[in-house]
Amino acid sequence: TEIGHMLSLPQRKISRVIASATKSMRKLGSADLAEAE
Repeated sequence: TEIGHMLSLPQRKISRVIASATKSMRKLGSADLAEAE
């Protein structure tokens, strides 16, 4: 199924992007909290 591959590949890439984004957000959030304290 070409559609399956077309959808599965982007999903994996998106998941990685989201994971990296969440990590960066957590780092920024933790840094902000540390500075606030």
